[in-house]
Amino acid sequence: MDIRDGWVDVRAICGQTDGEPDDPWRCEVAMRRAPASDSTDTDFWVDQRHEPDAREHMEHVLNTAFVPMAVSIGSPGVQVPFQARLLHRRVHDLGLVEAETGPCAGTRGSSRISRSSTDYIAVLILREGEERVSQGGEQAVLCGGDVVVCDTQRAMSFEMPRPARKHILLAPRTAIEEITGTAWPAEAMMLSAANPATYLLTSHLDALLHTAAHLSPEAAMAARTATLYLLAAAASPDGTQLTAEAAPELLVDAMKKWIDAHLLDPELCPAEVAAAHAVSLRTAQRLFRQTDESLAAYIRRRRLTRARHALLSAVSISEIAHHYGFYDAGHFTRAFKAEYGTTPAVYRANGKRPAATSTASHRVG
Repeated sequence: MDIRDGWVDVRAICGQTDGEPDDPWRCEVAMRRAPASDSTDTDFWVDQRHEPDAREHMEHVLNTAFVPMAVSIGSPGVQVPFQARLLHRRVHDLGLVEAETGPCAGTRGSSRISRSSTDYIAVLILREGEERVSQGGEQAVLCGGDVVVCDTQRAMSFEMPRPARKHILLAPRTAIEEITGTAWPAEAMMLSAANPATYLLTSHLDALLHTAAHLSPEAAMAARTATLYLLAAAASPDGTQLTAEAAPELLVDAMKKWIDAHLLDPELCPAEVAAAHAVSLRTAQRLFRQTDESLAAYIRRRRLTRARHALLSAVSISEIAHHYGFYDAGHFTRAFKAEYGTTPAVYRANGKRPAATSTASHRVG
């Protein structure tokens, strides 16, 4: 295995060190980044000149890099062998796909939807060529520069009658709804090219596709959060829905949800919260001050709330203090008394403590 500048050349494992893989089934993972960042790359190749089962291979590639679909390749009257290359890049929980492909088509029905473990919203950006995308009885005809958003949990189909190049963003629905605070629309939608947020989103994805492999975990998380905000803004009528100035309550709500999901993280602090949401620490602190509670105070209060529930278990007070980020039992006791007017020991004594159990059998948090 050859490692250069953080890259692992998997082709060497398959007995090839340059050019395209001779056997795409066996060597379809052309390059994968070593685990130095929060991003991984997988390169897929399909070439009908060298493989008689190119259709099955293309279906396998789409199932892996996109979502499960039934696929056909080629176009009537076109005699050129089918070729495709798809680069799948993961940034935290987002999937980015850069695709160059010959004529092909795909359909996704209920049986293939049931095979998907993650509920994604897909953003399809056609860079070159022509594509027809259908969902919910509506059809969008795309040409270079057009963008359409689809729901992967609903039946859909696509057709590219000639060679095309496109980018795809796969974003978990739950991640988007955490940002917007509302349910994502079920129907497919075209994103208006007149909306500046659409231009910002597509430009951002272009840059992310070329830089994600070199981002630190912290920078990858910030880029992921910025992507979600840009997507939500592009999908809004005027493109201003999710700026911190226009809707600070949405950003604060997203931060609160993120904090609640990371209460057991020993590194949880205001700076980490700000970085995860692609804003400065000063901006995060300013937004929380508008809620009459500082960011640090909110983290401390949520940890104390979880710790208070844990006191009704048999886990020791010192262990609970450690789990929820307090320096020691004394620090925890002082903070608890300031919040609730009593000590953890008194609260536990007055509570409905269960019969003694081993610490290992009770999961704190």
